[in-house]
Amino acid sequence: MDITDIMVSFWISYDGNFYRIAGIIGTDVCIDSGSGKYVAISECSPVRITPDILEENGFFGAKERFVFGSGTDMLILSYDSAEDVWTMSISLHDTSIEMKYVHELQMALKSHRRSDIDIDIRRRNTELRKFNYARVGGANVMLLDRTEDGWVVGKDGESVPDSEVSRIEISDSMFPENRFVEQDGGYALDIGETGNGDFMVRYSENEQWLIDNKRNGKTFRGSIRYFNQLQNILDEIGIPADLVPEQTEKEVSEMLDEAYK
Repeated sequence: MDITDIMVSFWISYDGNFYRIAGIIGTDVCIDSGSGKYVAISECSPVRITPDILEENGFFGAKERFVFGSGTDMLILSYDSAEDVWTMSISLHDTSIEMKYVHELQMALKSHRRSDIDIDIRRRNTELRKFNYARVGGANVMLLDRTEDGWVVGKDGESVPDSEVSRIEISDSMFPENRFVEQDGGYALDIGETGNGDFMVRYSENEQWLIDNKRNGKTFRGSIRYFNQLQNILDEIGIPADLVPEQTEKEVSEMLDEAYK
């Protein structure tokens, strides 16, 4: 890597770990603002762009491309496996930029003044976590605990192997079941008196989310594909919202069977 290729807040790899650059002096970069530790840029490595990094940061996978935003602001990243390179293009613009690494993506975003996209490669919001909802055996259930054998999903404490657990994709039917109200062609979550106007959760008609906690300054912008991803982002940002996925036909049938025993 060359010192001219990076700026403060860009991501690099050092000694097998990822760091966001906190400062630059000469050809050295600060990888820990707390201790003030500096290392030579020659000892650092670039971080490859991956589909996981893009999806965790609000890009939506569509037809072998990853898209952020819509309309004239739509940003598209396409991967060419033959050349092993990503190409970034912007809607209604003829220019395209080739890249392989996260710091190159950050530089391209900065040059196009896309401050709405803050790349954080430490995000893991798509992973399944305790108390997330997931699909098991055709039903949407809560993951109660994690064991060596898989996920506990029932009161009997038995575990379900990972191979039988899958993520739930967000659908429009989820919104009315979770107090979302229609607004400007999309949906907004009515937190009620709990938030006192400090929380914002909006889903626009172009499939983009804006989640903002004015109390702590944490924000997320972009696409969210999975229900558990939405749960995790709300939890990370600190917004209290107990969401539930839509009920499946199997769940409704089991509820009726239980009610009419």
